[in-house]
Order: sequence, then C-alpha cells, then structure tokens
Amino acid sequence: MIVFRSRFSTEIRDVKLIVLGAVTRAHGLRGEVEVLPFHPESPRWSPGADIWLALADDPATRDREADLIEPEHVEPDGIVAVRRGTKGRLVVRLARCQDRNTAESLKGSILGVPPEALEDLQDDEFWFHEVAGWSVVSTESEPVGTVVRAIDLTTQLFEVRPTTGGDTFYIPIIDDVIADIDRDGGQVTIHLIEGLLP
Repeated sequence: MIVFRSRFSTEIRDVKLIVLGAVTRAHGLRGEVEVLPFHPESPRWSPGADIWLALADDPATRDREADLIEPEHVEPDGIVAVRRGTKGRLVVRLARCQDRNTAESLKGSILGVPPEALEDLQDDEFWFHEVAGWSVVSTESEPVGTVVRAIDLTTQLFEVRPTTGGDTFYIPIIDDVIADIDRDGGQVTIHLIEGLLP
C-alpha cells in the first residue's frame, strides 16, 4: 500500500501554479475524484507525486484557458493512486480525500505544480506557460504577431494574435515552420510558408 506524506502541512500563499488538470466530480464512495488532465502524459500523474490545489472558490480557477494561474492561496496535497477513467479523464485518489463528501467539495478545483517544482528542460524544450506574450517575426524580421498561448492537440500549436489586428490564428510547432525560438529574447521566428498566415 502506498502512503503519501506531504512535505507541507498548511496552505501556501503567493504561489503560481502550472495547471495540470481540473477536478470534474467525485467518483465512487471512497474519496476518489475524476480529473480532466490538461497534460495527461505528465509524470506528475503518478502515486506519491506532490500536487497543489487551488480550490474552486478561488478567483484564479475561473480562467479555464490559463496554463499558469496565481491563486490567492494553494493547498498542498499528494496523489495516493491514479488510473485511467472514461472520456480521457483520470480517476485520482488524493491524500486529503477519505470519503465522497470531501471529494464532492473539490469539484471545480484546479490541480497544478509551482514552476520551480518541475524538472529542468532540454535546450530545445519550452514550457507552455512561458510563451504567452512572445513576439512572432518572420525570418526577414517582419513582425507577424504575439503568442497568446501554446496548445497541444494532434500537433502542438502557437495561437497568435496578428500585429495588424483581427482574429487569432494558429502556427504549427514543427521544423518546417519554426526557424528559431529565443527564450531569453521572448521571440519566435517563423518561415512564411504559403497558406500559413490568414
């Protein structure tokens, strides 16, 4: 039997959370919750992993598009058990949940981790939460737009707001399109291939 002992015992204030998932509802009678994972392959979805909760009544949990939130306070917890559920959801047992009532009280809560708790990246890897606001330019240094967010569908994409205004559009994060990503400069350089821009 896996026993989780959190390194933390009280709520924590002034912490940013990288959003990993949202509690959708209680599952069964033993305190499990169904979670919609935004990054289902994350190693954080494993027994013994630390995870942090921003409860549903926190204003920061209302932005369902955010990759990074700043809740008024977070409550540390841990994953005791996790398994695949239906419709892409996970069934998670948190250390705090011993019964259905407690599980039901977590509906709408956000699960995440502080950025500093994540592992180091390789040189060509980037966190989704860090790209919002980066400028997008062509290989000829022409301004194209600003990154709104990165999303992970069948292909990973940047959602970009064009410099000229109008609706956002999507740029696939593939070698044929992305010429360079400058983390320090906050800039994405792209090849202007035919049909890419609106």
